[in-house]
Amino acid sequence: DANSQLVVGVILILFFAVIATGFFGVFFLHRVAGPVFRFRQVLARMGRGEIPNDIQLRRRDFFKETADEINKVIYLLREFEKASHAAEDLLQDASQEKLSPKASSRIKEIHNVFAALKKPSS
Repeated sequence: DANSQLVVGVILILFFAVIATGFFGVFFLHRVAGPVFRFRQVLARMGRGEIPNDIQLRRRDFFKETADEINKVIYLLREFEKASHAAEDLLQDASQEKLSPKASSRIKEIHNVFAALKKPSS
């Protein structure tokens, strides 16, 4: 009788331990898999030549430092894009002026460089 109670007690303890382990496993997996999924989405958009929105993680998600670093990269890409547009506008204004053929040719080369920067490489 004591042996059967001991076996039943051990089985119940193991059952609840497995359930608790599964619950915490899913909880932590959710806190890891969510950020990894968001990182993958953002990096895929960047790979297509887009500048994505900042990564927003939930309060208890892991990898917040990594998200902050990726957001810094996104910020720098936005700043580069602004500077690129400003430079193109200046070049457009300069190309309207009367310039030597050599200067006009250089401006066209610079326009081509900017155009190549906007196209994602496959």
